[in-house]
Amino acid sequence: MTDQPALTIFCHDAPYPPHHGARVDMSRRIEALHALGVRLQIVAWWCDGGSHDALERSLRAVADDVLVLDIARDLPTKIRKSLLLARYPWEEASRWLPAAQVAQVVARVEAFAPDAVLLDGLHGARLALAVCDRLALPLLYRSHNIEYVYARRLYATSRGRQRLRRFFTAWRAEPLETRVIEHAARVYDCSADDMKFWEARGYSHFRWQPPIVRVEALVADGHTPSHDVGFIGNLTMDNNVDGITWFLGDVLPRLTERHGAVRVLIAGRSPVPALQALCESLPDVTLIADPDDVRPLYAQARVFVNPVRQGSGIKVKTLEMLGLGVTFVTTREGASGLPDDIRDQLPIADDADTFAAELHAQLSAADAGTADAVAIPDVFSSQAQSVIIDDIRELSRPAIPGAT
Repeated sequence: MTDQPALTIFCHDAPYPPHHGARVDMSRRIEALHALGVRLQIVAWWCDGGSHDALERSLRAVADDVLVLDIARDLPTKIRKSLLLARYPWEEASRWLPAAQVAQVVARVEAFAPDAVLLDGLHGARLALAVCDRLALPLLYRSHNIEYVYARRLYATSRGRQRLRRFFTAWRAEPLETRVIEHAARVYDCSADDMKFWEARGYSHFRWQPPIVRVEALVADGHTPSHDVGFIGNLTMDNNVDGITWFLGDVLPRLTERHGAVRVLIAGRSPVPALQALCESLPDVTLIADPDDVRPLYAQARVFVNPVRQGSGIKVKTLEMLGLGVTFVTTREGASGLPDDIRDQLPIADDADTFAAELHAQLSAADAGTADAVAIPDVFSSQAQSVIIDDIRELSRPAIPGAT
């Protein structure tokens, strides 16, 4: 290995535009590794349909080589993928490639000559494993969730047409996830809680590596937000939709009893029709769908909420709020994956009465200018990604004959 390590990253989704948690995590890691001097090859799956020219431009700004793989939707491919559902979960089967295309990807990676492969997210694992096996490369794995547990939770709460897809997303996810973890030389888990789960099963090659938090000031002192309470997140994700529905239906009435009229801002990507209808039915709720940039919106509410009640991993929206220094109230699930020293500083509530009481207290503190900030440890910084470089160098070091 040269002084400048080379890494091929298989991204389970497009890292750009970074409009939800997993994409934020991937894009910031890519940018951090690029800044640290790593030569990068990015192989990214494109799930959005249409042109991916903008994605390629974004990736070429930080990577030496870029390959974007379309998820094919033609009828023959769909039939082939449906047959794979007997052995693999939905998201893995949907990323099936014919043997000739797999060979092309292997050749592309071989030409780049990386020192290791990083699988960023479980989906697309079979392709990354095939590349590692054929080129004898060490596999690094970025775990975003306990995927099979998360998939089962989503299935348990799904309804209607989504239920069948959720079933096949959870189907066979555990053996695939276990296979990847056992094959990987290192696993970088976003969640301290999830890492403990796997360590309890006997795995010892995990590292806790939370998402990068960018600490920055939002607005100058004296700015007056247009709303009292805000939520920003992906409005098509089941856990977010469930949490916002619970907040608007159960928490908000209790909050108004304590605090009087409250102006609520809900903003995010692709709101599902039921959530859109709920927001429109409430006169003091403003819904902003598909904002070009969510960061300025964090200056438009005095206190934010993360009311999610199900999930796994770590909640990037919680980290964003910590980094931006905004005041917020969260459920215990919204604070999952954080170390205890940070979690202990957060206002956490899981039932509607307590959540409303905490929110009332935070609104009152915001009015008085007495809200407390939470310090962000160095492990959340871009520089902490250097552990990946250290691991690449260690894994690339020639074995010493007779060493144990």
